[in-house]
Amino acid sequence: MAAHGSLAAALQAAAADQGLSLPLTVTPSDPLRHATFTSVVPHRHASYVTAWHYERRWSLWGSSNDRIMICGNTADLRELPEAIRGWAEGAGLEEIGRAAPFDLLTGRFEVPDNNPAGVIASEWQWLLKDADDAD
Repeated sequence: MAAHGSLAAALQAAAADQGLSLPLTVTPSDPLRHATFTSVVPHRHASYVTAWHYERRWSLWGSSNDRIMICGNTADLRELPEAIRGWAEGAGLEEIGRAAPFDLLTGRFEVPDNNPAGVIASEWQWLLKDADDAD
């Protein structure tokens, strides 16, 4: 990352090696640890990638209507571009999860209009998935 000058530039280089172009933005306050990206889907918030402090790992987060929709960690920076591209280009959550070669967690479904019945169903789905994943 240091050779590229920022996490965003390192991710863009990794994406270019895969034939992809990513809409990443450098975070001026901490360019080596944070990069943000937006989506063409209006209800998806600007999302981000963070480099860990003490370990060579990166975290990816994406939210929609103030709820986390995707989150995951990887030790290989080259695994992130496909998931970032999917989020940025408006792919469905399951499609993004399948494209990520690392464990990218989501259990909710998006509720673009934030209607109460959809939000409750999405949160219930998240709770059921969390219960299934628990031992």
